[in-house]
Amino acid sequence: PKNTSNSVLSSIQAVREQFRKEYIQSFVSLKGICQRWGLPISKGVMNKNKVEELVSESKKIPQEVKDWLLELLQSCRELQKRLNKISKYLKEYADNDEICQKIMSVPGIGPITATRLKATIGDIQRFEKPKSIVAYYGLVPKSKATGHNEKKGGITRRGDRVARSLLIEGAGVVLNLAAKGFLRSKPLNKWIEKKRKLKMPWGKLCCALAAKMLRIAGRTHQKLSNEPRYRSPFIGDLTRGTF
Repeated sequence: PKNTSNSVLSSIQAVREQFRKEYIQSFVSLKGICQRWGLPISKGVMNKNKVEELVSESKKIPQEVKDWLLELLQSCRELQKRLNKISKYLKEYADNDEICQKIMSVPGIGPITATRLKATIGDIQRFEKPKSIVAYYGLVPKSKATGHNEKKGGITRRGDRVARSLLIEGAGVVLNLAAKGFLRSKPLNKWIEKKRKLKMPWGKLCCALAAKMLRIAGRTHQKLSNEPRYRSPFIGDLTRGTF
């Protein structure tokens, strides 16, 4: 069950996700309309002023279409402001919340992911072991049994889609940092290197790392819900500190 604080946090996260969807949909639609009039705007171009300049200076797009495209662009700007405002609120919340602070100690997890996890996990005690949390967010592989053989497929994709996407995105950032030698966590670097030696595909490695990040976040969350010297046979001694 979720307490009132988590319910409020969950609702604010839902509003942010709606703003995000509207922003992406509007911006993609704008680019698509420009494409129809022979003005391709590459995926890398996200600066609103640059897009406005391209649309305004285009000789291929009729003026009446330009006017409405600029209105759509202004709508994107307003949505971006709302996104920034609500993201700032979530960051301030995370900075003043003990659980979020501990969760953010995990590499690849920032305030948006931390608040999302806190809002959707609810009572951490309902999970018997870290793997249960990973399964709850759909980051465990599917099992395909044929006779006496069992094969592992893609992840189940159950649970909160947004939290899962944020974790996988964060895992990608951690992998890039590790590849450039900027990741400070020695245990995590060692784990990533071990997986890379197995020639694990990028997507599969991202999902595996996201699951590992979630297990660590779950351990931290669970520690705060128990005695200071809590120890579980599933999660090890948290007081020694990990990455």
